[in-house]
Amino acid sequence: MAGDEQSTGAREVTLAVSQVERSIQQNLLLVNQTAENTQALRAEAAQLAQDISSFKVGNT
Repeated sequence: MAGDEQSTGAREVTLAVSQVERSIQQNLLLVNQTAENTQALRAEAAQLAQDISSFKVGNT
């Protein structure tokens, strides 16, 4: 009986660790995607700033 409980407990711990590892991998993927998107947005913002830099806005 004690052996069965230990075996069940070990399986539950293994499952929990696997779930945590999956969550970590998913979070890492999201962090990487966010970093890539941030860089793309920075580049786009810089290009837009350059594109509109020639426009002059006067006081009305």
